[in-house]
Amino acid sequence: GRPDAVVEVNTDLSELKSLQTTLIKTQAQFRLLADNISQFAWIADENGWIYWYNQRWFDYTGTTLTEMEGWGWKQVHHPDHVDRVVESFSRCIETGEVWEHTFPLRGRDGQYRWFLSRAVPIRDAQGRILQWFGTNTDITDYKRAEEAKGFLAAIVTSSPDAIITKSIEGIILSWNQGAEGLFGYLAEEIVGQRVERLVPEELRDEE
Repeated sequence: GRPDAVVEVNTDLSELKSLQTTLIKTQAQFRLLADNISQFAWIADENGWIYWYNQRWFDYTGTTLTEMEGWGWKQVHHPDHVDRVVESFSRCIETGEVWEHTFPLRGRDGQYRWFLSRAVPIRDAQGRILQWFGTNTDITDYKRAEEAKGFLAAIVTSSPDAIITKSIEGIILSWNQGAEGLFGYLAEEIVGQRVERLVPEELRDEE
């Protein structure tokens, strides 16, 4: 039963080591890119359990991965919106559809800002979902601008004054109720016409 020989097998691992080095380098590049984009970024497993966020998320929320892992992100959602967000995301996890939603998130200062969130499924060759990759884009300024635009439009529409907009070429672009009352034209009759139509002939050169 005493051994009288040793058989040694040597396997060339050069290619494997090269692949490992490349993978480590690629992962480092991905993290550097993800941590420096303006958006928040996150990755979840096939069931929606989030296990990675980029540094932007932590800088804004003031949280840690331990607090946010899984479904911990609900802690920084506005209580008036979190239920519909959970319902929407859960539905897309079940159907495999791309998820897109807008909602407010609380920052480390306690203030809320609005974000557009989008997540896409990452699938294998057989079409099975392996992961979800998501981003959150700050749309607060855009949303405020839209609200201000809507408020201004409401003022213009209801104003008793005749408020008209025209192009540089003198084409009427908008026509409010006040203009209808003053000039007697409905918007559908006058929009697209030249503004000279409203001006007495002797003053058209001045216009």
